[in-house]
Amino acid sequence: MDKKRLYFFVEGDDDERFLKSVVIPVIEKHYQFIQIYQYAQKKPEKVTAFLKTIRSLNSRGIESDYMMIADINSAPCVTGKKKLIFEKYDGISDEKIVIVIKEIESWYLAGLNASESGKLGLPVLEATDHIDKSGFDSLKPYKFQSRIDFMAEILRHFSRETAGDRNVSLRYFFSKLKL
Repeated sequence: MDKKRLYFFVEGDDDERFLKSVVIPVIEKHYQFIQIYQYAQKKPEKVTAFLKTIRSLNSRGIESDYMMIADINSAPCVTGKKKLIFEKYDGISDEKIVIVIKEIESWYLAGLNASESGKLGLPVLEATDHIDKSGFDSLKPYKFQSRIDFMAEILRHFSRETAGDRNVSLRYFFSKLKL
């Protein structure tokens, strides 16, 4: 059986950096082609057209799949956030959407075990589902020049096993990918 194509729709650079470091190296052997598409700054019509193109590949015999990853932000719940996405992007499938609780920064911190947290000067977090951008930024030690440097250092010490235990939405995402 030929390998298929996979498209990740992400909001921005932090999401892309996470996927490139944590996810793609593990799954790339199962796919002929993986593309990350930053959709948040694009017009909804353009995103909808790209989704339609991906779906049309299957009808032409090119096995293709996609996942849209979105932060819950201020939505009251996962269902509420998905409703907003359905209203914005025509034809998107419910099972293709993964909602990050709270924001992508929570996924970064989820992957640090107690030892690695200590080495970076961070508190040990039993769960990271409540972490948003400001909470993440408040944890950044002064030794890091920027949040990007801080994120890159976290990814160097990231443990998928630890992460799945500390963040519910990340565990769900990993299960969708069969990691």
